[in-house]
Amino acid sequence: MRERILLLTCILWSLTSLGQTKWSALEGNWILKDLDNSLVNFYVGGDGFCYGKIIESDKAIYLQQLIFIGKGIDSKNYIDGIFTTPKSKMKIETKIYLDSEEDMRFVGKKFFITKTYMGKRVK
Repeated sequence: MRERILLLTCILWSLTSLGQTKWSALEGNWILKDLDNSLVNFYVGGDGFCYGKIIESDKAIYLQQLIFIGKGIDSKNYIDGIFTTPKSKMKIETKIYLDSEEDMRFVGKKFFITKTYMGKRVK
């Protein structure tokens, strides 16, 4: 019985660690050229959710706007969340795919419309 509890604890711990690895891959600054050359900082809050905030942009009114909140799904290869457009404040269901350590896709869908923003990591 004791061995089973220990095994279950190890499995749960490793699953939790895998989720944290997925988050850490997204954290940092990303340039989204299609969003008016916005530099977006993605970070994980204390609540476990991922946030994206515009820290630089060609449009000054976009600065410091929180544009993304989401959470990873361990069994999926994306981070699922809500994108809030900086201009109109429209809420759009969005998935973030990490294609590599340097490339990401930010895919938003609203009704029958899909918009993809490509992001590049900034070091």
